[in-house]
Amino acid sequence: MLRIRRYALVWTAWIVVTFLALPATAETYERSWQIRLDGLWIDPDFGAERIDANGDRLVLESSDQLGAGLTLAYRFSRRLSFEVGTAFVEPDITVRFELDSGARVEAIDSLRFLPITAGLNLHLTPDRKVDVYLGALVSYVSYSDLALDFVGTGLSATLEADDDFGWGVTFGVARPLAQGPWSLHFGAQYLNTAVDLFDPIEGEGESLDFDPLIARFGIGYRF
Repeated sequence: MLRIRRYALVWTAWIVVTFLALPATAETYERSWQIRLDGLWIDPDFGAERIDANGDRLVLESSDQLGAGLTLAYRFSRRLSFEVGTAFVEPDITVRFELDSGARVEAIDSLRFLPITAGLNLHLTPDRKVDVYLGALVSYVSYSDLALDFVGTGLSATLEADDDFGWGVTFGVARPLAQGPWSLHFGAQYLNTAVDLFDPIEGEGESLDFDPLIARFGIGYRF
């Protein structure tokens, strides 16, 4: 995990330096729509650990994952724009039981993470070559259920997941490609949300934080 995060930081720094090095001309503000298609890297920051009275340990872990995102934005002033977006990512979730006897069983399934976001952006460098902006957003997040098959045991379970509302912050850098409507984009988002997992057989449930950090890199088209 640490190695992946180091690679992500190096990748991020390289993209920013590349953006600053690309030739471009200053743009004057005009009201316009823009659609962006992004490749995503997501770090879910999801996990839990429980130890029962018998000393048995339950661990939930998540993995980093790649995905895709789509955003539609409207620039209505020199400093402000409004955007709506979505993303599709399926990080793997590992559920592991570590028994006091030393036995260990686990199951892995993908959790669909599908946020729909809306936000207001403040553009910090209007009329400059590089468009740098910060924003605040609200989100509605759809999660899929987890279907777990514990390897070598013949046991299975389904954990039902509820959707959730959340909030977040976003940062972006945009660089026009020559004089046309196309541009390159780099950005990062943080979402504060949670997933409620419920076991219908045991009749038990728990709300767990799912606070992803999302890195974005893609291309935009203005119209």
